[in-house]
Order: sequence, then C-alpha cells, then structure tokens
Amino acid sequence: MKKKDVEKVSRRAFIGTGATALGTLTACGSNAAQPDSDAPPAAPQPKESPAPAAPPPPKANPKGRVIILGFDGVEPSIVEQMLEAGELPNLAKLRDAGAYARLGSTIPPQSPVAWTSFATCKNPGGHGIYDFIRRTPARYRPGIGTGQTSHPDFAPDGSVRKPASSTAYRKGRSFWAVADDAGIRSKILNVPFVYPPDELKHGIMLSGLGVPDIRCTDSTFFSLSDAYAEEEKVSGGVRLPLKFDGDTARVNVPGARDPRKKSSEPGAYIDAPVTVKADRSARTLAIEASGKTLSLAEGEWSDWV
Repeated sequence: MKKKDVEKVSRRAFIGTGATALGTLTACGSNAAQPDSDAPPAAPQPKESPAPAAPPPPKANPKGRVIILGFDGVEPSIVEQMLEAGELPNLAKLRDAGAYARLGSTIPPQSPVAWTSFATCKNPGGHGIYDFIRRTPARYRPGIGTGQTSHPDFAPDGSVRKPASSTAYRKGRSFWAVADDAGIRSKILNVPFVYPPDELKHGIMLSGLGVPDIRCTDSTFFSLSDAYAEEEKVSGGVRLPLKFDGDTARVNVPGARDPRKKSSEPGAYIDAPVTVKADRSARTLAIEASGKTLSLAEGEWSDWV
C-alpha cells in the first residue's frame, strides 16, 4: 500500500480500533465448545451495547515547572550525611517532593568546565572550556579561561567609538536558549561561568560567578586593614593599608579603568577616595565614599552598596 493511500487515524480512533481488534482475537483464540450440528439452534442472544471508548491519556500540565538547584563546590557525601541527620530539612523536603541524584563531574573537575557542560550538555571537548585560565599563544601569559572583555574605544573628543564588549569562548548553545526558541520561559539566576548572558525572548537571565568587574577583571578584590604595612598584590586581589591619624584613615581604592592610558601607566585606574572613621569604644566604623556614609559594627556585614 502506498503511503498516500493510508488515511490518517486519530489517537482516540486508533485506541478504540486496537481495543476492538484485541477483543476479537481473544474470542477467536478461545477454547469454547463448537455447536453440535444435531442440536437445536441456540436462542438469539440480546445484543450488547458497545464498550465505551478508552479515555484519552492525560495531558501534561501546561503550568508545570521544573526547578533546578545547583551548588558550586559542594561535596555530596557531606550533604547526604547532613540530610540523614536532619540538618537540612528544607533541602530534604525538596528531595522528597522531586528527585535527587548524584551527577558525575567533568574531566578536569573544575567549576568553569563543569558548569559549561551543565549549560550546553556537552563534554569539554565539545564546548572548549578546559580550565579557569587560558594561555595566550603570542605571549604565553595566562588569561581568563571562559571569555574576554574589551574596554570601550574613545575618540579624541571623548565620544565612544566602540562600546565595551564581552566574548565567550564557549562553543555550543545553552539548553535554556534552545528552550527559549521553543517558547519556553526560563529564569536563569546566578549560574556561574555563563557570561555574557543569553538574549532570551521569553525569559530573564542574571549571570553569576565569572562576570567581570568595573575594571574588566575577573572580580579583583581589595582588602583594607591597618595590619598591612604597605600595598601588596596577592592572588585575586590587592591589600591596601589603612594608616590612621587618630581615629581617621583615608585610602584611595582603584576603580574603573581610564581607557586613555595603558594598564601599566600611573593613573590607569580612576581612584575612589574612601574615609574610615573608627569609634574604638563602641567598636564601630563609619565608612564614607562618594558622598555616602555606611556604619558597621564589628563582625557585621553591610548591605550591597
């Protein structure tokens, strides 16, 4: 039979036809006694009403949601011990109401590699992210392994000829971008090493660890303390000494890059003056910067400023 001669059958009609055929085959294959030719004809049996058609299969709830929680650098055996001890009751409720399973990591088992595999459903050979750093063939100096951020290009009059931009080294699309193409809404919040964020038509995205700071570096920190004798560069940041005159200390914290100068030149970064006033009897600090004052007690965390 040619394909064009086959009529389309609805799902319900197919299920009903299949049920009827199954019933017929079962009756024909039974061991019921055959009628005797000399016996009088059997009385006609009343016709049975046809069996109701099988109900259609339940449809998926269009309002259902899938929630994925990921924790960077968490040892699963510790989590499982805490779950069994009842020390993570909320996580236990999520596990019992949904699904829980260990996931195999990548080779190498590093955060940017593993999170990129999570996002793209590819192994490192497919997405091209192998480490926190990446060598530069021209100079062999290590750089950020997941992408590159470029400073804006200014004209002599100060106008912007080319805005700042970021490029990801990742190959392959994220699963939420593919879902977005199919009209599925997603909220991607604080996932590490997926910067720059994807342009989603139906969802929102806020990238997490790996977003460059205002200096176009990978989150350079500045630590301020009167325990530091001099300015010192350390892994990931800079230590700045606080030199108090009485109860007041002033320090310039390097901020945004001045693109008119090279990074090695003096004044390559615009300084933000910060004043720290200590109330030693109350064990509090008043921090002044950009016309605002923030008060902190010893051991207290501030709000995001």
